[in-house]
Amino acid sequence: MDEFLDYTKQQGSTKQLGQTLKDKGLVDDDTLNQALTQQKSQGGRLGNILTHRFGLRPLDVSSAIAEQLNVEFIDLQKNPPPAELLQLNLLNEYIINNFIPYQKIGANYILACCEPSAEFYQYAHKHYGKNVQLLITSKRDIYTVLTNNFSKNLDEQSRLDLWKKRPDLSAKRQKNNVSWLAFFLISATITAFFCFPYPVIIGNVFLFFNLIYCVSIGFKICLYMAKYFYKYDPAQFHYPHDEQLPIYSILVPLYKEAKSVPHILANLRALDYPPQKLDIKLVVEADDESTISAIIQARPEAMFEIIRVPASEPRTKPKACNYALNFIHGEFVAIFDAEDKPDILQLKKAVALFRSAPPNIICLQARLNYYNANHNLLTRFFSIEYASLFNFVLPGSAQLKMPIPLGGTSNHIRSAELKNLLAWDPFNVTEDADLGMRVYAEKGKIWLLDSLTQEEAPTKLWAWTKQRTRWIKGYMQTWLVCMRHPIRFYRAVGFMGFVGFQLLFGSASLVYLSSPFLWSISLYWLIDPPQFSMLSENTINLSFILLVSGLISQLILALVTMQNHHFTSDHPAKWHQKTLAILGFPFYFILHSIACFRALWQLAVRPYYWDKTEHNQ
Repeated sequence: MDEFLDYTKQQGSTKQLGQTLKDKGLVDDDTLNQALTQQKSQGGRLGNILTHRFGLRPLDVSSAIAEQLNVEFIDLQKNPPPAELLQLNLLNEYIINNFIPYQKIGANYILACCEPSAEFYQYAHKHYGKNVQLLITSKRDIYTVLTNNFSKNLDEQSRLDLWKKRPDLSAKRQKNNVSWLAFFLISATITAFFCFPYPVIIGNVFLFFNLIYCVSIGFKICLYMAKYFYKYDPAQFHYPHDEQLPIYSILVPLYKEAKSVPHILANLRALDYPPQKLDIKLVVEADDESTISAIIQARPEAMFEIIRVPASEPRTKPKACNYALNFIHGEFVAIFDAEDKPDILQLKKAVALFRSAPPNIICLQARLNYYNANHNLLTRFFSIEYASLFNFVLPGSAQLKMPIPLGGTSNHIRSAELKNLLAWDPFNVTEDADLGMRVYAEKGKIWLLDSLTQEEAPTKLWAWTKQRTRWIKGYMQTWLVCMRHPIRFYRAVGFMGFVGFQLLFGSASLVYLSSPFLWSISLYWLIDPPQFSMLSENTINLSFILLVSGLISQLILALVTMQNHHFTSDHPAKWHQKTLAILGFPFYFILHSIACFRALWQLAVRPYYWDKTEHNQ
């Protein structure tokens, strides 16, 4: 601190920042007093409080800091530093400390920074020598310089880092796995037809898929039962004091989401977390002019920053998040989608749970459901399904020590651990589920966070089909990646992990693909039995038993979910509106089969294509 005070005295400055802003007419007494009171109770820098909560322009605050310290304010967009002074491997240092090297004269450096502090001056003194000098600039200018110099490098890194360093974990194909798998299956089928009698083959295939169907039903029932033994950790409700809260980064990937911009800005502003400690990145494709324009017109506070992702393939959410990850400041990072409405206490709950958790708890997953659940029959189906997933399937999986496939939003992750895992796979269209498997394989753990985020369910069948196609395709990609080396994967995740992975990721697709054929054959046999004389009566009877038991079990599970309505976003009274959805829920399965066939086709011809989910707001 003494070194910093000596430095400010050398610059001829003894004025406080608040007084400087008042003298410039940028803040009044009332606003300044409120900001100082919040600084005392919540911590953080005064400049950040004024820009993040009270809407002052960061440029004005930076200019006032320069005046306060009697040092030069530099416009880096007009006078950028020499490119050779900047080093890509120090990008994280530049971002965390909000500075860049501006000039080098002999052995002495001149640094451009946003808001010097005693800590920063000590850092600069240590890394750039005793004679280091400081200039003041804005954070926006620093980001502009860094992106101008490193955007191509960062784009390549965001796309290919995992594939280059751990190709066995990337969904990017070195060989066309689907083509090889299809070739093997076709060859095996042809061989079987020549080696075995036709009725035997049909009967065994029929029996095999019926058994898969039976196992899937039994597995889901086990998860429902296991859920009742799972307890959320109550430590999450012992919130730290505001001054003890860390900087929390939030990534909000936006693509063609101009309509959703006011919605997500309002919902993130509502979070009960000190704004000066929020680091929110609005992650936008650089050529998505409509969304960028909507953000600029909304004039968000300084806690919101636009990250423009260079246009490149694959154009996926994980690639965009990987790019933005280079610019975050927070100890923890959360992902929210454009339509999300998170519990206002969710960040505080996450910090409390992380603080009480062992270090191997890398990620927390909050619960999801829909605020438009009663829009139509489709959204009611979707709401029941999500309530089932997040209130029963995931807690049951956690209780049985099985891997937890993350949801696409409301993941809260330790930033350092996420970077150590090489972030998300940009070639996997369910990057969340894939990351969950990699966390589990690296001996990390995921805990469930007892906090709800409300989303918008697709209201139209085609929008639902596109979204579900992408999810199922991503589960197929994840299964193919993990099963490249099945023995190695088994050793990494253990017996329960391996079994849970096969049932969550593998059997579901087989059931979706086979069910239409099994149901059709069974029903047609009921109408005209002689046509299927190649199937034994026992096989047909088993099929009918499984078909009926499957439908009944789906109905019972939907009813059980309904009885736990207090876990969902709906008021209990609204569940009475779901009677038709509950009765029809078993047949919602048919829609999944349609989406699954579409996913299989896309996996073969457009593996990295991102089916964009359309939102109404």
